[in-house]
Amino acid sequence: MDWQAGALNKMLLGMHIINSPINWFQSTIATPITVGFINWWMWFGYTMIIFMAGIQAISNDVIEAAIVDGVNGIQTLWYITLPLIRPTVIYNVITSLIGGMTMFDIPFVLTNGDGSPQGSILTMVMYLYNTAFRNYHYGYAAAIVTALFIMIGIMVFIAYKIMNRKPVYD
Repeated sequence: MDWQAGALNKMLLGMHIINSPINWFQSTIATPITVGFINWWMWFGYTMIIFMAGIQAISNDVIEAAIVDGVNGIQTLWYITLPLIRPTVIYNVITSLIGGMTMFDIPFVLTNGDGSPQGSILTMVMYLYNTAFRNYHYGYAAAIVTALFIMIGIMVFIAYKIMNRKPVYD
């Protein structure tokens, strides 16, 4: 991600996608995208292992019965695989939601805790850290963490309710 000698800029320049190197950590648009990509890359393997475990837990008898009934691949995915891995999807969505709302390490390391540029990647947990341990406002930090806890609880409840709806069949 180095803007002068980084592999990504060299690759994009070599493919003639960009004309000049991008300073990934000085742009208010590129910095959040970069942090998002780093987090996606960091958690991709774990998420895929969970999904693979959910898919492998589907009984072969169900798939074979669907094939005998004449179901094609897309119908198998839509009507058999996805409904049967719903608990796995709910787990991944909720843990990703909690992880996203409590993100601290990547933005903190990349910006020395200030969320630069212009606070574009200042997360609530970084703000909490700065309030408590750099500015020493412990009471305000306690209020922030309480609000964060409530917000995460509400968001998880909403995500769970949306994802755990029972399908209506005719």
